Amino acid sequence: MAKTALWTRALVLIFAWVSQGEALRAHSRNHVNSICSTWGKDHFKTFDGDIYQFPGMCEYNLASDCHEAYLDFSVHMKRAEVNGHPTVSRIVVTIKDVVIVLTEKLVTLNGDTVTTPYYGSGVLLERNTIYTKLYAKLGLSIMWNGEDAVTPQILWELFQRLGREISPIEFGNRQKVHLPTEYCEDPSEEEEFEDSGYSKCSTFHKSCAELLRSEAWRSCALVLSPEPYIQACVRDMCSCGDVPDDFCICSTLAEYSRQCSHAGGTPPNWRTPNFCAMQTPACCVRSTAWMAVCALKDCVGSKFSVLGQLVPCGSQELDTCLKSVVLLLNNDKTNALVIKADGKMHHNAEISLPYTTANVHAFRASSFHIILQTDFGLELQIQLVPIMQLYITLDRTYLRKTCGLCGNFNMVLHDDLKTLQGLVEGTAASFANSWKAQASCPNRMERLDDPCSLSVENENYAEYWCSMLQSRKSEFSKCHTVVNPEVYYRRCKYSSCNCEKSEDCLCAVFSSYVRACQAKGIELQGWRTNVCGRYTETCPASQMFSYQLQQCQKTCQSLGSERPSCSTDFLPVDGCSCPEGLYQDDRGVCVPMAKCPCYHNGDHIKPGKSITIKNEHWWEFFSCSSAQPNAQGIECARTCSNQNGDCFSSECESGCQCPSGLLDDGRENCVKEHDCPCLHDGHFYAPGRQIADQCNT
Repeated sequence: MAKTALWTRALVLIFAWVSQGEALRAHSRNHVNSICSTWGKDHFKTFDGDIYQFPGMCEYNLASDCHEAYLDFSVHMKRAEVNGHPTVSRIVVTIKDVVIVLTEKLVTLNGDTVTTPYYGSGVLLERNTIYTKLYAKLGLSIMWNGEDAVTPQILWELFQRLGREISPIEFGNRQKVHLPTEYCEDPSEEEEFEDSGYSKCSTFHKSCAELLRSEAWRSCALVLSPEPYIQACVRDMCSCGDVPDDFCICSTLAEYSRQCSHAGGTPPNWRTPNFCAMQTPACCVRSTAWMAVCALKDCVGSKFSVLGQLVPCGSQELDTCLKSVVLLLNNDKTNALVIKADGKMHHNAEISLPYTTANVHAFRASSFHIILQTDFGLELQIQLVPIMQLYITLDRTYLRKTCGLCGNFNMVLHDDLKTLQGLVEGTAASFANSWKAQASCPNRMERLDDPCSLSVENENYAEYWCSMLQSRKSEFSKCHTVVNPEVYYRRCKYSSCNCEKSEDCLCAVFSSYVRACQAKGIELQGWRTNVCGRYTETCPASQMFSYQLQQCQKTCQSLGSERPSCSTDFLPVDGCSCPEGLYQDDRGVCVPMAKCPCYHNGDHIKPGKSITIKNEHWWEFFSCSSAQPNAQGIECARTCSNQNGDCFSSECESGCQCPSGLLDDGRENCVKEHDCPCLHDGHFYAPGRQIADQCNT
């Protein structure tokens, strides 16, 4: 790439306070020239609109007030390499005598950790799942996506030039911030693309140009030249090789989309599940006593609806509890899975767990939790203890396809309160009323009073226990920098004061906070030692309590199933379960595998009862035991037997094995040894079959 003529600039940044809208309204809608930015591997855009590349990994001055002897502000940034890609690891903002440091997981102000949202010292800090935003009263605005893109914004600027050309490498190195505790080497001029080096990248120009000059981006091209971003795209794809990954292609598209919006254009919905999909966790929402139940449905494919029933659970009308959850498959009311607060489950009739239907697998992950997993990207986690709570997790393929109390999953917060008619309501009550599943259910009014104001005793109780969420001495403090406890503290107080069973409701909020921490990778062990401990003391005699359960239900019935088992890809849960090596029988007692009754696909095979498996008759019998060998002289406690009296294990394992002389072919068929298939690359091949492997067969 030809060296770009760049001029060092001394910036006088004069801002209007973001909340003072008059200055912003007077400013043109096209405010792209008030924004500088950095994104991707090494791209920078100046306030003037010049785009250049600088691969430095030190801390650099991104923007600062250089006009006065005393700086009003400065914005520094540092990159680090994560998973093979450079990403912004730290942003340091100095505003007079206030120093704010932003990292992926932590925000500090003059050395003290602060939680967001935060307002103080003329600074407003906000954080959501996508961006960290900073607004300063003097007018500085910074937006960071937590990864590679940082965007400081101003309203206008003045320039001062040195009067000679310098390269991007020299220009970037001049902005290096020298830190006494860190040594960092400057990138050399050789790292700059020369004309001869760039020529090999020209092969990527066509695909980048076709993409950014396509009809879908026409609105952007009218207000913002795509050419600099095409060149950035070419450089990205060239540096990544013939098979570029999402980082290489998508970071520049995302920046062009952002700058297009700033310039007044309308970028297209260019992300798809198969192209530059948002790298966000699955949508996870919670329902507790202090929320309206989360009613959610797939409004595009109509694959499912999730309904919940909220009813008064105490003497006070406003004390409501979630009593049942309904999953409608294909939105068919005749095909409904119903889970009740007492743990009973129905699918046209009462069923026992684990349970598998065509595309849903339900099981108890612990005595506290039931999990429903589907093959269409939906997972329901139903918490039963201390009160019923619902957590819904969705796959990214449902982005912008949902509707209901859980929102439309479009990663935009301001339009979540959208009704079925497409209107955005102003209050939570009016929004929730619009999604009633039963028209006969009366509307609820907005509650304006604080339930804690009705009783000093209740308020003191709530404050004492709920304050543990914020205590720096508690187990929860390990998670404070990742999940802000403030909102959970407020909900805990409200729930405790509002509920007839105060402890149940406040403990429900505690467990919600713990789950939010789990979702961020923070495991909180032992948090029930000082609060909500009584639920750990109710385990049946043969079971034990654990904070980290992440396995399918360990029952005798699950051992005898030919159907696929559950996936353990869910957040760990707490509760009671059988110790390792034991399985829960039909009486709820944990027993060794040898003591399990015989089951086949959920059916209990009682002694003497015959069943047919693979055209052979089998039955359970008790005639042989450790004291009385069977006809073959093999000692066994209990087993499935065929008509020949074959006994296959000295310790019976539920389920049946192939008869003597036959082998399991891996697909639940018993075959002779010479009929066994070959397994290659996940596929089975019959004997004598030839397969191609490159030049070989």
